[in-house]
Amino acid sequence: MKKQIFKNAKAFASRNSATLLTYVGIGGMIGTVIMAIRATPKAVELSQKEVSRRLISEKLDKNENYKGLVKVASDKTGEYGYYRLPYTDLIKTVWRCYI
Repeated sequence: MKKQIFKNAKAFASRNSATLLTYVGIGGMIGTVIMAIRATPKAVELSQKEVSRRLISEKLDKNENYKGLVKVASDKTGEYGYYRLPYTDLIKTVWRCYI
């Protein structure tokens, strides 16, 4: 009886392998999106803390940026003097959230 069940399951998996792999891929993608959504608030908080830490030090570099921060002309609200981390530093700061 058990042998017949496994034989039928193997035949089913063999016939429908493309469909099953597609469903597994879609499930993996959905799981990845859910985990990324959960990690993003913590990553934003970490990046804001790093920007604040660098602004507190008040050491300007040759481009009048604070310790490697990039000055953006304006943020989404139109406010000038907005600073952000360079992309390499941002990745170094938040990579642990997404692993």
